[in-house]
Amino acid sequence: YRMLEDFDTRDALGFSPIQKRLEQVEEVSNVSQMKSLLENMFPLGYSSLAQLGVEADTADSNVNAVYIYAPSIGLSKQYYEGEDAFSQEVRKGYLQYMADCFTLAGDTEDEARERARQVMAFEKELASALLSKEEEADMEKQYHVMRLEEVEAMSPNLPLGDMIRDAGLLEASKIVVSQPEALQKANALFTEENLSAMKNQLRFFIISENSGALNKKLIEAGARYDAVMTGVYSVSEDADIAFGGVSSYFGELLGKLFVEKSFSPKAKADAEEMVSEIIAEYKERLGSLDWMSQETKEHAIKKLEKMHVKVGYPDAWLDYSDVAVTDYAQGGDLVQFKEAWSQRSYGEMAERLKAPVDKSTWGMDPQEVNAYYDAQNNEIVFPAGILQSPYYDVSFSREENLGGIGAVMGHEISHALDDSGAQFDENGNYTNWWRAEDYEKFQAKVQQAADIYSAIEVLPGYHINGEICTGEILADLGGMTIVMEIARKENLDTKKIFEAYARSYREKMTDEMLISSLTDEHPPAKYRTNNIVNLLDEFYQDYEVQEGDPMYVKPENRLKVW
Repeated sequence: YRMLEDFDTRDALGFSPIQKRLEQVEEVSNVSQMKSLLENMFPLGYSSLAQLGVEADTADSNVNAVYIYAPSIGLSKQYYEGEDAFSQEVRKGYLQYMADCFTLAGDTEDEARERARQVMAFEKELASALLSKEEEADMEKQYHVMRLEEVEAMSPNLPLGDMIRDAGLLEASKIVVSQPEALQKANALFTEENLSAMKNQLRFFIISENSGALNKKLIEAGARYDAVMTGVYSVSEDADIAFGGVSSYFGELLGKLFVEKSFSPKAKADAEEMVSEIIAEYKERLGSLDWMSQETKEHAIKKLEKMHVKVGYPDAWLDYSDVAVTDYAQGGDLVQFKEAWSQRSYGEMAERLKAPVDKSTWGMDPQEVNAYYDAQNNEIVFPAGILQSPYYDVSFSREENLGGIGAVMGHEISHALDDSGAQFDENGNYTNWWRAEDYEKFQAKVQQAADIYSAIEVLPGYHINGEICTGEILADLGGMTIVMEIARKENLDTKKIFEAYARSYREKMTDEMLISSLTDEHPPAKYRTNNIVNLLDEFYQDYEVQEGDPMYVKPENRLKVW
């Protein structure tokens, strides 16, 4: 924390902490050397055209497999290919940010602009072979099991085989390639003709990925680029920058302190009881569905019965006692620490591969205001950070807690049965457990959700992409449907539930932020509220909504799933 906050020293060091890495890139004179450099840079955390990892096998959630990921580019495919005004502004901003990075690192303005131009052209070519957001939702398109020989034959110019050998991953039972076409494209572009562009891309990644470890001017350049996406130029206070940096490495340790201060045993027990209640209600709702066969219902209910629930914080805290921090006075710097951390993570890959999947780990820190469903673990996770106002408080009314955290809990449970979660069984394995006619009916409901949201124009010419949002739409609707059913049985004030739900999504957004949020699978907050509640019959009763009112939806057009 002290090193992160000490901008006098950080600014004085300038770019010297990464000078060695930049020189290594500059010394490359042919593609053979470039291939070796990428191999050597990977353990340090610098990955561009070739990157891999070890994670749970999609088809067998208890076993770890080696995954080869798509090549990295700085913008999403949509922004490289979009011709709308905002996409053009984003490309312009990205080009300027790259040029700023190169200039700050010592290039002349002309050199910096040329480097940025080369990277942009190179990445645009790569983007053409990447899956679209819609395609990424199809698991089959991202699960391709290959032998090492096949990987090397498909991408002989890339160092993937050597990277797998260096990392001690030859014993992998499976190698899964997420996007073979993108890998083939990267391999085809790995030529002497593109050497300068590849070097400049890696040079840019080394600079930008260390922006949080270098000087204030680089952080300010990043803030100018962020302003293109958000409409707001903002540089955090030094203390906030330092806290964010510590959180990125030692988040769980900070979480332990947060839990001790802000999360009571009563809140944990209360939340666990509420989750159990909502799961039980979900099972009952599933049993009474009129569009799903008994066979599929039994599988769905089994999935809920085997669902793991994590509330508040991990049962065992991560141990970082082996992590050393060498401060400035001892000759250390933040880049050294970051690279050592990456090497530590790199060394853990082989150990993970040898062991069964550790399902006790958390994908979020306890202090995060968020929650998630993990399809491969078939688990729902609610960190202590979201078990706070406005979502939850032990002093809130029953209605307030149901409309806040209750809807969130129902949302995450619903992900087990959304269009993505529906592809995994109760053990977290990618498999089909649906009767064909049931799945066809389900897909019709998924399409209805997509159509409802794709019709929403948030600003002139900019619509929500309903096709990529269906999982979140179904989860939002599922969460509120279950909460309303509980309210009906308990004769609760549903108007208070609606208002608690709306409070939890309150948000202010610039036009730029609103447009940039359309690449996310979560619809903007306004529409996660208004276009969910107006599918529920109780909304019409509580607010006396009539035909002709802006939020009115005809009864036959109100999507019903669970």
